[in-house]
Amino acid sequence: MTTRIRQSEASEPRIGASELAAALGAEVFDHSATALGPITRYATRVEQFRRLPAHGTVTVGASEWSRLEALATALADGPFTPSPSQIGNALLHLALSATEPANLLESLRRELETHAVGQAG
Repeated sequence: MTTRIRQSEASEPRIGASELAAALGAEVFDHSATALGPITRYATRVEQFRRLPAHGTVTVGASEWSRLEALATALADGPFTPSPSQIGNALLHLALSATEPANLLESLRRELETHAVGQAG
């Protein structure tokens, strides 16, 4: 025999966005005021997928992460709010694009030696 659960109390009323925001000490964000068109949303989606790493992760130190967070905060007032990871990805792309291969190898050797010496001590 199957037992059914019966609700004996009245259900709680739904909470509106303004009530929830007040209870949490937050502000209500009106998404309709910043609604993007379908083409813009699609372009943003394509760019986000393009920037997703295919494999592995890149480890950064606390000071580098703090700088990435500061850059993300500074760029947050525009139409797109990037994460610190997206900032790091964009910076890596810019650095690799702007450096000649020969200079890149020498710069990498110096940077890796600096980190190796810093970690050994």
